[in-house]
Amino acid sequence: LALVAPAGGKTTAGFGEHLRGLSRQSMSGLWLDKVVIGNQPGDMRIEGKTLDSALVADYVDRLNTEQAFAGQGFTSLAMTRGTEKPEAPAGAPAPEAKPAPWVDFELSSGPFDDKAAKKAEGKS
Repeated sequence: LALVAPAGGKTTAGFGEHLRGLSRQSMSGLWLDKVVIGNQPGDMRIEGKTLDSALVADYVDRLNTEQAFAGQGFTSLAMTRGTEKPEAPAGAPAPEAKPAPWVDFELSSGPFDDKAAKKAEGKS
C-alpha cells in the first residue's frame, strides 16, 4: 500500500472496518489496485481490474452487505479495456500495445480531495 491512512492524513472512524469488509468480499476474477478513503464519511474510490465486467455490480452488492459499507453510495463507475504493453528488447522499437483480457474499473462516491494520497504516490 502506498498510503495506509485516509486522504489528508486524518484518522477516520471505521477505516479498519472498511479494509476488513473489502478483504471479506474478495471475488475470483476481480482484484483491487487502489482504495482511497476520504476525510468525509462516504468519500471513497476503489480501483481495480476484472476479467468479467459484470462482476463489478456483484461486488458492489456484496460490499453493501458489510456494515462498514451500509448506505455507501457510488456515484460514478468508469470501465476501460486494459492494455498489455510488451517490453521491447534493448535498442528495438517498442511493440504496439494490445488489448488485455481484463477491464480496468473505478468506483467513486463523488469528487473529493485526495491530494495527500496522490502526493504520497508521487503524483502531485
